[in-house]
Amino acid sequence: MALRIEYADEARGDLIAIARQSRAQWGEAHARAFFEGLEQSIAQLAALPHTGQPADDIRKGLRRRVYRALTIFYTLETDSLRILAVLHGRQDAPSTLENRP
Repeated sequence: MALRIEYADEARGDLIAIARQSRAQWGEAHARAFFEGLEQSIAQLAALPHTGQPADDIRKGLRRRVYRALTIFYTLETDSLRILAVLHGRQDAPSTLENRP
């Protein structure tokens, strides 16, 4: 049974910024396909949450999974998968996540 997916407000902001950049850079059709793949990747995590790698070097209990050039950072709760951030691989994840709940 797949876990429920929750998004931190900051992660929603990340997704909005990524969507805007994707549309501007690649156009609507490509951006839509990209996001469908991202959604599938997150759904797979909800079904198999331990397929992501531990990211305890950033924060204890944090996990990550790469989708193309993005890294999805999440934690596992009792009955949910909580997405904390979706960052480009070139972003400084430790500094960005340092100020997020």
